[in-house]
Amino acid sequence: MNSDTLLLLKPAADWNEALPIGNGRLGAMVFGGVEHERLQLNEDTLWSGGPVDASDPEKWRLLQQARDLIFSGQHAEATTACQALQGPFTESYVPMGDLLLEFEHEDTAHGYRRTLELDTACARMEYSIGGVRFERRYYVSAVDQALVVEITASEPSAITLSIALTTLHTSEIETSPGSLRLTGRVPVHIEPNYRQVEPAIVRDETPGGGGLRFCMHVSARHEGGSIGERDGALRIVGASSVTLLLSAATSFRGPLEPVGHEMPVDPVSHERLLAADPGSRFAAHVEDYQHYYRRVQLDLGANQEAINSPIDERLAAVRAGAADSGLAALYFQFGRYLLISSSRPGTEAANLQGIWNKDLRPAWSSNYTSNINVQMNYWPAETTNLSELAEPLFRLIDALRVTGQDVARSYYNSPGWCAHHNVDIWARANPVGDGEGSPCWANWPMGGAWLVQHLWEHWLFTGDRAFLEERAYPAIRGAAEFLLAFLTESPDGHLVTCPSVSPENTFQYTDPSGARLQAEVTYGSAMDLALVREVFRNAIEGARALGIEDDLALCLSGALERLPEFDIGPDGELREWPAGAEETEMGHRHISHLY
Repeated sequence: MNSDTLLLLKPAADWNEALPIGNGRLGAMVFGGVEHERLQLNEDTLWSGGPVDASDPEKWRLLQQARDLIFSGQHAEATTACQALQGPFTESYVPMGDLLLEFEHEDTAHGYRRTLELDTACARMEYSIGGVRFERRYYVSAVDQALVVEITASEPSAITLSIALTTLHTSEIETSPGSLRLTGRVPVHIEPNYRQVEPAIVRDETPGGGGLRFCMHVSARHEGGSIGERDGALRIVGASSVTLLLSAATSFRGPLEPVGHEMPVDPVSHERLLAADPGSRFAAHVEDYQHYYRRVQLDLGANQEAINSPIDERLAAVRAGAADSGLAALYFQFGRYLLISSSRPGTEAANLQGIWNKDLRPAWSSNYTSNINVQMNYWPAETTNLSELAEPLFRLIDALRVTGQDVARSYYNSPGWCAHHNVDIWARANPVGDGEGSPCWANWPMGGAWLVQHLWEHWLFTGDRAFLEERAYPAIRGAAEFLLAFLTESPDGHLVTCPSVSPENTFQYTDPSGARLQAEVTYGSAMDLALVREVFRNAIEGARALGIEDDLALCLSGALERLPEFDIGPDGELREWPAGAEETEMGHRHISHLY
């Protein structure tokens, strides 16, 4: 077996054990059931809600109160003041539906195996029943913009199955000879899964009302046997092979555009694809995919016995202390595979779960969590030779520059632009929380400062001067302008960020009575200072590279000289917050100060 293959010897017991496939826009989780097969489907523009103006021209007036409380050591009161600086929550990335295949078998399956081939971006499964070997191949073609399922048997007339489409949304199903079409509408608002509010899901059932529209279209071709329709599903009886094509579309027009209320038209010609030779169709998919994947190889001396073992057994063996260098190489390539499958030029950026999500109220809304998660998605882009795949992230940053200007002005009375820890497809840039969120995640205006580092790294890796001039430098400059205005003077005369948090972490301090208390907001966290230094230096260097001479570079240089040095504790540790603030949870998962 190829070293770039994941092997499993049983179907998925739950969604986390299903195999992810995708073409950047359309994704599926393949469960691999023998009699009951489920392909859970997503389309990367299918989100609840729509563009929202989250600016509030009076919010910035509350900023000074929060700063006064922080500088005077009133951390509990500062938490409440920061919550008053919060706006509405983001919307949610929602599942599109399921493709369900029900196979009619008369006996128990033997010799079951399923694989995910990273080198060809396809999932396979095979098993035997009554002396007949059944095989299935699944892939999502970026060339043809369709999910392809190919089912074959070693004996003629052995395949009988039903094909259905389902969804969690308001929908209708249409049938025609050899095809199904499901149309639907998603909710106009979904609360994050961690909020206990009602209604948590808001739908608009009125004709012409809100909510993105979407369609799924599946067509079937069979060799031998017959095809018919029953109870809104297709039924194929006695076929020797079956090919299914599924495509999808939504009424999404863009992050800053009103929600489209017209039903989208399926852009794919299934007749053309079904008539194509299966071999050439798969070959075109593989060639397109390997254009990215085969740029990098990693050989850590894999053991062939381990390579031929199921992935769950390999993981268990490593947990027990076994050496498996090939598993590390496989994990590295699996990360590249996921990025190729969830982010392509022209698609939307990979979100918290890439493009794969089964829940109507997914964990953390499956949004773009910009206090580390969306950045982690794209760390492999430049460093593993997938530079073009960061283009969707750059377009998201383009949109955030627009919405983030309103947020910077209305929440902070500042020029430039900023973004906070939660972003959605509608480029929401405001601090979320609705007045009740924990400031350690909600009141963090440094998301834009971190995101522009990806633009700078793209310039460093590619040397693309046009990219620097037209895209990277304007975004970096805007982020620098915001940070320069956001900085304020601390009691010891330094320039610091305030309010300041270290994402999702808390600290302890001693109040005047000697009590040890827990808090979230302070000033000048280590991560903030690192981000400010980086953005300012990149803005100065970018202007120099482009021959731009203005007062901004001088102002940034002056501000850099007034930033406090990083604080080193008595044991040589880098302090996460200013002196006097000690971490509540040693080894917190974010280790943000190591930025």
